[in-house]
Order: sequence, then C-alpha cells, then structure tokens
Amino acid sequence: MGRLQTKGISIFDCHTSQFSHLSTKEGLASDAITDIMPAGDEGLWITHVDNGISYYNRNTHKIYVYNSSTLSGLKDCNRCCRDDNNGYLYVGHITEGMSIINLKNKTVKKFYHDAQNPQSLPGNNVRSIYIDHKKIYG
Repeated sequence: MGRLQTKGISIFDCHTSQFSHLSTKEGLASDAITDIMPAGDEGLWITHVDNGISYYNRNTHKIYVYNSSTLSGLKDCNRCCRDDNNGYLYVGHITEGMSIINLKNKTVKKFYHDAQNPQSLPGNNVRSIYIDHKKIYG
C-alpha cells in the first residue's frame, strides 16, 4: 500500500463553472487537509492534520493561517472545526482534546477529558463537532 499523497484542495465556482486550486503555494498552512467547513462570513475553514487551520476569504482570495506559531495555545494536530457564526471557532484535535478560538480577540480556551469530571470531554481524540439547529454543541 502506497503513501497517501496530498495536494491541497480544488474549489468549484458554480457561477463561472471554473475550478481554482489552493495548496501551500497559494498560502495554505499544509496540503494535508482533514476537514473543510463554511465560515460564518462565506469564507472557508480548512483544517490541516499537521499545521493548524487556514481561513480562505472567497471574496479577496486571501488565506490566513491559525496555528501554534500565530495563535498562542492552539495545537497543530487537528481533525475538524466548526464556526458557530458568533465569533468562535471550535477545533477538534487528534489526542489533544478540543479548543475554542475567540476569533475577535485571538484567544484559545482548551478542553480535555478528565476521568474525574463527567462533564468533561468523553475523550481527547475529537473526530467531529456538531452544532444543531438550537445552537447546542456536541
């Protein structure tokens, strides 16, 4: 079995019927992508397994990187993220629990599994984050 090759992402514009390609050459934090989700402002959140999260502004075509080098306290081994449309980005980490990024003031709050606390995360390997229609997170 060969090694998985990663090459970034391709974005299809339904209005122009054209593809555009994003990779590290265009500014992505990494070509190893684990999740792509819409941002609250029509941008895209691109989660990388090995170097944080990229935000792609679809209007300006600029890419902003959130990782341990640009945001104190953020882990780089990520699996998923969700934008709550209220200025917070929820990030699920591989073996490192979950973080909530306050996008306005650029702070990170971390959450981990605690066997002594039944209200904590059920485990530290967060594979998905869901926000339901009542804005309840799980």
